[in-house]
Amino acid sequence: MIRFAIFLACLLFFASCSQKSKEPQIPFARLEFIDATPANLHPIVVDLEKAKQNFESMLARAGYFKVSETPDHSQWRASIQARVVYGFTKGDGLEEQVSKDCEAQAMLSVALRLLPPLQSEAVYLFEQTQSKCPLKEAPNYGVEAQIDEVIKAMEPLLKTKRQLLYRDQAGLIAALDDERPTMRIGAAELLGMSRAQGAVPQICDRLQKEQDRAVLLRLIGALAEIGDARAVTALIAVADSKDRELLRAVIDALSSIGGEQTNDFFDLLENHDSPEVRYMLEEARKHLNKSEP
Repeated sequence: MIRFAIFLACLLFFASCSQKSKEPQIPFARLEFIDATPANLHPIVVDLEKAKQNFESMLARAGYFKVSETPDHSQWRASIQARVVYGFTKGDGLEEQVSKDCEAQAMLSVALRLLPPLQSEAVYLFEQTQSKCPLKEAPNYGVEAQIDEVIKAMEPLLKTKRQLLYRDQAGLIAALDDERPTMRIGAAELLGMSRAQGAVPQICDRLQKEQDRAVLLRLIGALAEIGDARAVTALIAVADSKDRELLRAVIDALSSIGGEQTNDFFDLLENHDSPEVRYMLEEARKHLNKSEP
Protein backbone atom coordinates (compact mmCIF):
# COMPACT_ATOMS: atom_id res chain seq x y z
CA MET A 1 0.00 0.00 0.00
CA ILE A 2 2.85 2.40 0.86
CA ARG A 3 4.57 1.59 -2.43
CA PHE A 4 1.33 2.25 -4.30
CA ALA A 5 0.89 5.61 -2.54
CA ILE A 6 4.43 6.60 -3.47
CA PHE A 7 3.83 5.51 -7.07
CA LEU A 8 0.58 7.51 -7.22
CA ALA A 9 2.27 10.60 -5.78
CA CYS A 10 5.05 10.35 -8.38
CA LEU A 11 2.48 9.89 -11.14
CA LEU A 12 0.58 13.02 -10.08
CA PHE A 13 3.82 14.97 -9.84
CA PHE A 14 4.90 14.06 -13.37
CA ALA A 15 1.38 14.71 -14.68
CA SER A 16 1.51 18.16 -13.11
CA CYS A 17 4.89 18.86 -14.70
CA SER A 18 3.58 17.66 -18.05
CA GLN A 19 0.54 19.93 -17.77
CA LYS A 20 2.75 22.93 -17.03
CA SER A 21 5.00 22.18 -19.99
CA LYS A 22 1.96 22.08 -22.29
CA GLU A 23 0.82 25.55 -21.27
CA PRO A 24 0.02 27.29 -24.58
CA GLN A 25 2.66 29.68 -25.87
CA ILE A 26 2.41 32.39 -28.51
CA PRO A 27 4.69 32.55 -31.57
CA PHE A 28 5.84 35.81 -33.10
CA ALA A 29 7.70 36.44 -36.36
CA ARG A 30 8.10 40.21 -36.01
CA LEU A 31 9.79 42.08 -33.19
CA GLU A 32 10.80 45.74 -33.11
CA PHE A 33 12.94 47.05 -30.25
CA ILE A 34 13.16 50.81 -30.64
CA ASP A 35 15.25 53.41 -28.83
CA ALA A 36 12.63 56.15 -28.46
CA THR A 37 14.79 58.50 -26.39
CA PRO A 38 14.81 62.01 -27.96
CA ALA A 39 18.11 62.57 -29.80
CA ASN A 40 18.94 65.76 -27.88
CA LEU A 41 18.50 63.91 -24.57
CA HIS A 42 20.84 60.98 -25.29
CA PRO A 43 23.16 61.43 -22.30
CA ILE A 44 25.14 58.22 -22.79
CA VAL A 45 25.73 55.36 -25.19
CA VAL A 46 23.63 52.31 -24.28
CA ASP A 47 24.24 48.83 -25.64
CA LEU A 48 20.83 48.53 -27.28
CA GLU A 49 21.61 45.17 -28.88
CA LYS A 50 22.29 43.73 -25.43
CA ALA A 51 19.01 45.21 -24.18
CA LYS A 52 17.17 43.67 -27.14
CA GLN A 53 18.66 40.25 -26.38
CA ASN A 54 17.62 40.65 -22.75
CA PHE A 55 14.11 41.56 -23.94
CA GLU A 56 13.91 38.49 -26.20
CA SER A 57 15.00 36.25 -23.32
CA MET A 58 12.26 37.79 -21.18
CA LEU A 59 9.70 37.10 -23.91
CA ALA A 60 10.72 33.44 -23.97
CA ARG A 61 10.28 33.17 -20.20
CA ALA A 62 6.86 34.86 -20.50
CA GLY A 63 5.76 32.32 -23.11
CA TYR A 64 6.34 34.08 -26.43
CA PHE A 65 8.69 32.34 -28.88
CA LYS A 66 10.29 33.63 -32.08
CA VAL A 67 9.69 31.86 -35.39
CA SER A 68 11.30 32.48 -38.78
CA GLU A 69 8.14 31.94 -40.82
CA THR A 70 4.52 33.09 -40.54
CA PRO A 71 3.00 31.24 -37.55
CA ASP A 72 0.27 28.65 -37.96
CA HIS A 73 -3.10 30.41 -38.21
CA SER A 74 -4.78 27.79 -36.03
CA GLN A 75 -3.25 29.37 -32.91
CA TRP A 76 -2.78 32.81 -31.38
CA ARG A 77 0.15 34.65 -33.01
CA ALA A 78 1.77 37.99 -32.29
CA SER A 79 3.74 40.93 -33.60
CA ILE A 80 5.59 42.83 -30.89
CA GLN A 81 6.88 46.38 -30.71
CA ALA A 82 8.90 47.60 -27.72
CA ARG A 83 9.95 51.22 -27.20
CA VAL A 84 12.49 52.13 -24.54
CA VAL A 85 13.19 55.63 -23.25
CA TYR A 86 16.06 56.25 -20.85
CA GLY A 87 18.14 59.00 -19.34
CA PHE A 88 18.38 61.19 -16.26
CA THR A 89 15.60 63.06 -14.54
CA LYS A 90 14.91 65.41 -11.65
CA GLY A 91 11.14 65.11 -11.99
CA ASP A 92 8.80 64.03 -14.75
CA GLY A 93 10.91 64.87 -17.80
CA LEU A 94 14.41 63.94 -18.93
CA GLU A 95 17.28 66.37 -18.33
CA GLU A 96 19.74 67.55 -20.99
CA GLN A 97 22.46 68.13 -18.39
CA VAL A 98 23.33 65.46 -15.85
CA SER A 99 23.95 66.52 -12.24
CA LYS A 100 24.48 64.70 -8.96
CA ASP A 101 20.88 65.18 -7.87
CA CYS A 102 19.51 63.44 -10.98
CA GLU A 103 18.03 59.97 -11.05
CA ALA A 104 18.72 57.30 -13.66
CA GLN A 105 15.43 56.38 -15.32
CA ALA A 106 14.07 54.00 -17.94
CA MET A 107 10.56 53.43 -19.37
CA LEU A 108 9.49 50.49 -21.51
CA SER A 109 6.30 50.41 -23.58
CA VAL A 110 5.22 47.20 -25.28
CA ALA A 111 2.49 46.90 -27.91
CA LEU A 112 1.21 43.41 -28.71
CA ARG A 113 -0.64 42.92 -31.99
CA LEU A 114 -2.38 39.59 -31.47
CA LEU A 115 -4.26 37.57 -34.07
CA PRO A 116 -6.80 35.07 -32.69
CA PRO A 117 -6.88 31.54 -34.12
CA LEU A 118 -8.25 31.43 -37.68
CA GLN A 119 -9.00 35.16 -37.65
CA SER A 120 -7.46 38.15 -39.42
CA GLU A 121 -8.79 40.94 -37.16
CA ALA A 122 -6.13 41.81 -34.62
CA VAL A 123 -6.43 42.47 -30.90
CA TYR A 124 -4.10 45.15 -29.50
CA LEU A 125 -2.77 45.03 -25.95
CA PHE A 126 -0.41 47.52 -24.33
CA GLU A 127 1.79 47.49 -21.24
CA GLN A 128 4.24 49.96 -19.73
CA THR A 129 6.83 49.72 -16.99
CA GLN A 130 9.03 52.37 -15.41
CA SER A 131 12.01 52.34 -13.07
CA LYS A 132 14.39 54.93 -11.63
CA CYS A 133 17.01 55.22 -8.91
CA PRO A 134 19.47 57.80 -7.53
CA LEU A 135 22.45 58.44 -9.79
CA LYS A 136 25.45 56.19 -9.08
CA GLU A 137 29.11 56.99 -9.53
CA ALA A 138 29.00 55.16 -12.88
CA PRO A 139 26.15 56.90 -14.74
CA ASN A 140 26.13 54.49 -17.68
CA TYR A 141 25.65 51.51 -15.37
CA GLY A 142 22.84 53.34 -13.57
CA VAL A 143 20.78 53.76 -16.74
CA GLU A 144 21.48 50.30 -18.13
CA ALA A 145 20.50 48.81 -14.79
CA GLN A 146 17.15 50.61 -15.04
CA ILE A 147 16.62 49.27 -18.55
CA ASP A 148 17.20 45.78 -17.14
CA GLU A 149 14.69 46.52 -14.38
CA VAL A 150 11.88 47.63 -16.72
CA ILE A 151 12.40 44.56 -18.90
CA LYS A 152 12.27 42.34 -15.81
CA ALA A 153 9.10 44.07 -14.57
CA MET A 154 7.43 43.50 -17.95
CA GLU A 155 7.70 39.69 -17.71
CA PRO A 156 4.76 38.98 -15.32
CA LEU A 157 2.55 41.44 -17.22
CA LEU A 158 3.09 39.76 -20.58
CA LYS A 159 2.84 36.31 -19.04
CA THR A 160 -0.53 37.19 -17.52
CA LYS A 161 -1.78 38.50 -20.88
CA ARG A 162 -0.82 35.24 -22.58
CA GLN A 163 -2.43 33.05 -19.94
CA LEU A 164 -5.71 34.97 -20.08
CA LEU A 165 -5.96 34.75 -23.87
CA TYR A 166 -6.66 31.04 -23.53
CA ARG A 167 -9.49 31.49 -21.04
CA ASP A 168 -13.16 31.56 -22.01
CA GLN A 169 -15.54 34.17 -20.62
CA ALA A 170 -16.20 32.16 -17.47
CA GLY A 171 -12.47 31.88 -16.88
CA LEU A 172 -11.97 35.62 -17.33
CA ILE A 173 -14.82 36.36 -14.93
CA ALA A 174 -13.20 34.06 -12.36
CA ALA A 175 -9.92 35.96 -12.82
CA LEU A 176 -11.62 39.18 -11.66
CA ASP A 177 -11.27 37.82 -8.11
CA ASP A 178 -7.68 36.62 -8.53
CA GLU A 179 -5.37 37.83 -5.76
CA ARG A 180 -2.90 39.22 -8.34
CA PRO A 181 -3.73 42.75 -9.57
CA THR A 182 -2.09 42.04 -12.94
CA MET A 183 -4.49 39.14 -13.46
CA ARG A 184 -7.53 41.26 -12.55
CA ILE A 185 -6.41 44.04 -14.88
CA GLY A 186 -5.83 41.60 -17.74
CA ALA A 187 -9.22 39.94 -17.23
CA ALA A 188 -11.03 43.29 -17.20
CA GLU A 189 -9.15 44.38 -20.31
CA LEU A 190 -10.10 41.29 -22.31
CA LEU A 191 -13.71 41.30 -21.11
CA GLY A 192 -14.00 44.91 -22.21
CA MET A 193 -12.37 44.32 -25.58
CA SER A 194 -14.67 41.37 -26.27
CA ARG A 195 -17.77 43.44 -25.26
CA ALA A 196 -18.71 40.69 -22.80
CA GLN A 197 -22.19 41.78 -21.72
CA GLY A 198 -22.58 38.57 -19.74
CA ALA A 199 -19.78 39.74 -17.44
CA VAL A 200 -21.30 43.14 -16.55
CA PRO A 201 -22.79 42.06 -13.16
CA GLN A 202 -19.49 40.51 -12.06
CA ILE A 203 -17.45 43.53 -13.21
CA CYS A 204 -19.82 45.84 -11.32
CA ASP A 205 -19.52 43.66 -8.22
CA ARG A 206 -15.73 43.76 -8.42
CA LEU A 207 -15.86 47.53 -8.94
CA GLN A 208 -17.53 48.04 -5.55
CA LYS A 209 -14.85 46.19 -3.60
CA GLU A 210 -11.68 46.80 -5.60
CA GLN A 211 -8.90 48.46 -3.58
CA ASP A 212 -6.17 48.62 -6.23
CA ARG A 213 -6.40 51.90 -8.13
CA ALA A 214 -4.99 50.59 -11.41
CA VAL A 215 -7.47 47.71 -11.39
CA LEU A 216 -10.34 50.05 -10.49
CA LEU A 217 -9.63 52.31 -13.47
CA ARG A 218 -9.39 49.32 -15.81
CA LEU A 219 -12.72 47.96 -14.57
CA ILE A 220 -14.31 51.31 -15.34
CA GLY A 221 -12.72 51.23 -18.78
CA ALA A 222 -14.10 47.75 -19.41
CA LEU A 223 -17.63 48.89 -18.56
CA ALA A 224 -17.20 51.85 -20.91
CA GLU A 225 -16.17 49.52 -23.74
CA ILE A 226 -19.08 47.15 -23.12
CA GLY A 227 -21.57 50.03 -22.94
CA ASP A 228 -24.27 48.23 -20.97
CA ALA A 229 -26.83 50.37 -19.08
CA ARG A 230 -26.75 47.94 -16.13
CA ALA A 231 -23.36 49.42 -15.20
CA VAL A 232 -24.57 52.98 -14.65
CA THR A 233 -25.55 52.61 -10.97
CA ALA A 234 -22.24 50.95 -10.08
CA LEU A 235 -20.24 53.62 -11.92
CA ILE A 236 -22.04 56.48 -10.19
CA ALA A 237 -21.45 54.78 -6.84
CA VAL A 238 -17.65 54.92 -7.22
CA ALA A 239 -17.53 58.50 -8.55
CA ASP A 240 -15.61 60.88 -6.28
CA SER A 241 -15.46 64.55 -7.22
CA LYS A 242 -12.30 64.97 -5.10
CA ASP A 243 -10.49 62.37 -7.19
CA ARG A 244 -10.26 63.99 -10.62
CA GLU A 245 -8.73 61.02 -12.43
CA LEU A 246 -11.36 58.64 -11.11
CA LEU A 247 -14.20 61.10 -11.79
CA ARG A 248 -13.00 61.63 -15.36
CA ALA A 249 -12.94 57.87 -15.95
CA VAL A 250 -16.49 57.51 -14.60
CA ILE A 251 -17.82 60.46 -16.61
CA ASP A 252 -16.20 59.14 -19.80
CA ALA A 253 -17.68 55.69 -19.18
CA LEU A 254 -21.15 57.10 -18.54
CA SER A 255 -20.98 59.22 -21.70
CA SER A 256 -20.34 56.00 -23.63
CA ILE A 257 -23.41 54.36 -22.10
CA GLY A 258 -25.93 57.22 -21.96
CA GLY A 259 -29.49 56.87 -20.72
CA GLU A 260 -31.77 58.77 -18.35
CA GLN A 261 -29.81 57.90 -15.21
CA THR A 262 -26.59 59.19 -16.79
CA ASN A 263 -28.28 62.47 -17.76
CA ASP A 264 -29.64 62.89 -14.22
CA PHE A 265 -26.14 62.41 -12.79
CA PHE A 266 -24.66 64.90 -15.25
CA ASP A 267 -27.36 67.40 -14.25
CA LEU A 268 -26.24 67.11 -10.62
CA LEU A 269 -22.64 67.89 -11.60
CA GLU A 270 -23.50 70.94 -13.69
CA ASN A 271 -23.27 73.30 -10.73
CA HIS A 272 -20.03 71.88 -9.35
CA ASP A 273 -17.63 74.47 -7.90
CA SER A 274 -14.67 73.22 -9.92
CA PRO A 275 -14.22 74.59 -13.48
CA GLU A 276 -12.29 71.42 -14.27
CA VAL A 277 -15.26 69.22 -13.38
CA ARG A 278 -17.64 71.42 -15.36
CA TYR A 279 -15.32 71.19 -18.38
CA MET A 280 -15.22 67.38 -18.06
CA LEU A 281 -18.99 67.40 -18.03
CA GLU A 282 -19.22 69.70 -21.05
CA GLU A 283 -16.97 67.41 -23.11
CA ALA A 284 -18.86 64.32 -21.93
CA ARG A 285 -22.19 65.81 -22.99
CA LYS A 286 -20.80 66.43 -26.49
CA HIS A 287 -19.89 62.75 -26.74
CA LEU A 288 -23.23 61.77 -25.23
CA ASN A 289 -25.21 63.82 -27.74
CA LYS A 290 -23.29 62.29 -30.65
CA SER A 291 -23.84 58.73 -29.47
CA GLU A 292 -27.54 59.04 -28.65
CA PRO A 293 -30.11 58.95 -31.48
